[in-house]
Amino acid sequence: MPQTEIVDREKQRRLWLRLGVLFWLVLILFLVFSQLPDKNLHLVFCDVGQGDAVLARIGKNQVLIDGGLPGKEEKLLNCLRSQMPFWDRQIEVLVNTHPDEDHFAGLAEILKRYRIKNFVYNGLDNKDSWRFQEFKKQLIGKKVCSSKATDFGSFRIKGVYFDILWPGTTVKTAQNSDQQYFDPETGSCPMPDFQNPEEILNNQSIVIHLSWGRFDALLTGDIPSEAEQVLVWRKKISPVEVLKIAHHGSKTSTSEELLTAAAPQLAVISVGENRFGHPTDEVLKKIADHGIELLRTDNDGTIEIISNGKQWKINSR
Repeated sequence: MPQTEIVDREKQRRLWLRLGVLFWLVLILFLVFSQLPDKNLHLVFCDVGQGDAVLARIGKNQVLIDGGLPGKEEKLLNCLRSQMPFWDRQIEVLVNTHPDEDHFAGLAEILKRYRIKNFVYNGLDNKDSWRFQEFKKQLIGKKVCSSKATDFGSFRIKGVYFDILWPGTTVKTAQNSDQQYFDPETGSCPMPDFQNPEEILNNQSIVIHLSWGRFDALLTGDIPSEAEQVLVWRKKISPVEVLKIAHHGSKTSTSEELLTAAAPQLAVISVGENRFGHPTDEVLKKIADHGIELLRTDNDGTIEIISNGKQWKINSR
């Protein structure tokens, strides 16, 4: 083989090697820049079947509310992967509205894969669930700073306010002194303290009013109509853009009083295949009679709301 041909082949090999390195470098940079967080609020209702999981993301900060039911952990993880940069392995606040398995089961997997800075819970135990007992052990073993929702009125993450309306209803809001800042480096870091419930777990489900500029959402967990009516009577419910329908559209929730006081433009039902008849025709009729747009995770998949604090839009996928 002539020397010139050998030299030419070596040049070609080096050229292809450089082009390959350049290709992978461009691809990596594209992936990184495509996942850089924007300045908007992303409120995501994850499709986790017959359960709840709501992610609120602002910048590089995340609040995850509930974690779906057993067997749907991968759907929850896929939802987080699609919303969070691949290098971000931290969730600033993890909330469990109440210890029913369709609201906490996936959280054990979240504890394994992410660093949880703060945990908010309603203080109730579920001794009938071995999964919840294992979850408690994980929380204590990882020394996650934990706060009962009844011990403070609200918390704030990068300009997004989370007012806790229920349980332990107070008149205080995120703009006053009864606010939790969640900074364990400069404050105390209590361990979780769960008590045996004296009533049905749903009755003490955490309810959160989320505010970001002129955008508001009401996240109702599984509270029954009686709790909704108490909140309305105490003037805790104000108009919102988005309402998460309580208890997957069960007939025991979504009272006329709540729909009138909240006056949402959009209602979201987190629901999957189930034997309970959720969502019920009764609830669907109420939503339609109030002229409220409806999205459901069983029909629409994961539902993403994006807001800049002034306008908002739906990004359903």
